Amino acid sequence: MQVVQKSGRVIGSCELNVANDRVDVSQLDVAVVSGLSLSVSAKTDFPGALSVHVSKTSLMHRRYQVA
Repeated sequence: MQVVQKSGRVIGSCELNVANDRVDVSQLDVAVVSGLSLSVSAKTDFPGALSVHVSKTSLMHRRYQVA
C-alpha cells in the first residue's frame, strides 16, 4: 500500500504479503481524524482491488472544534 500526494510523491507505504492460501477481506476498520474524509471504491481495471481516497476538509462542525 502507498499513500501518494496529488503530485505523485509517495509519503507513506506498507508492504502486504499474500501467501498461497489466500483469504477474502471481510472487514476493514479505519479511524478517520477530524478534518478528513474517506471514500473507498472498486478498481475497474484491477479485479478485486480497492482504491481509497482521503481528503482534507476545512469545515468545522462545532464551536471551538480543533482540526
